[in-house]
Amino acid sequence: TIVEEHGRYFRNTNLKMTATTAIAILAGSVSWRESFALVSRNRAKFTHVAPAWFVVSANGRVTSSEWWPVRALVAFSLRLPPARLFTPLVSFKDFDLPADNSTHPELAARLAVSVAGSCGSSSCDGLLVDIHLALRRQADARPFANAFVRALSARLRGGRAGGRQLLLLVPAYSDAFGVADVRELLEHVDAFIVQTFGFSSKVPGPSAPLPWMQHALTGLLPAESASVSGQKLVAMVRLGGNDFRASGGGPLCNRTRYLELLRLHSPRLDWYAEASEHVFAYTDQRNASHSVYHPTLKSLHDRLTAIRSWGVGVAVDEIHCGLDYMFDLL
Repeated sequence: TIVEEHGRYFRNTNLKMTATTAIAILAGSVSWRESFALVSRNRAKFTHVAPAWFVVSANGRVTSSEWWPVRALVAFSLRLPPARLFTPLVSFKDFDLPADNSTHPELAARLAVSVAGSCGSSSCDGLLVDIHLALRRQADARPFANAFVRALSARLRGGRAGGRQLLLLVPAYSDAFGVADVRELLEHVDAFIVQTFGFSSKVPGPSAPLPWMQHALTGLLPAESASVSGQKLVAMVRLGGNDFRASGGGPLCNRTRYLELLRLHSPRLDWYAEASEHVFAYTDQRNASHSVYHPTLKSLHDRLTAIRSWGVGVAVDEIHCGLDYMFDLL
């Protein structure tokens, strides 16, 4: 059973099943210890590690996140064989884009200087930036985000810094980012990491149906350069789940919560074939019905197999939620 077997894993953690780009995203201030331990043990399976280090504040200042105290520990571990590329996440989730469009070009250039400087002072191999994802609901953010990416690329991938990578975290099925943006930024970034999960967030349902994931990726490929663009696409896979109430909504379901529910309710896992995900139901102490969608070995295997067949890379998010044996599939 999952409860009995989840902590077992293949002793040779250097065995890598994914030949393409494989990125470990380490976000969260509470869960960094669990994420770091899992990535450290399985670091040979990843080409990049991206801890959430930098935050662009509402007024445009680049500050260090709560991850900063472990900088030395993470950096040292990553430099041990086999060395991974160290590409910290720069988050724009707190940034407010000024309403005056005339200030945007100068602001984009100034922010690019600040962000590139943070990368240089931290001995990073590059950066993962979420500007399109974070600003997707702000009006007129798209031209500003693209201008920032072009300016940052010139500083990271060219000039004195040369050789550093720029990875771009982008939304799926969004007016904030589409095939025109891929076409515009293709020469300026090393990879587009597409958020291929979140299909159901407020109503009970699967997180990332396989057909939906595939359409999200193919929808970003310019017809005239599909093969080149495809080589720079990376699909995101989350290791966390959702515990939905029947009325909708509900908390995220992490590793601890998932195992606790399995032990307490001994539910039957049903296979949702159309989405390639498992789901189980339970009733809580208040007699409220819940449905839980959480990755399993089967659902993760199906996603990784499909991602490899599509010829794109994989980025793993919510790593602290992953069960130990899941990493054997990477």
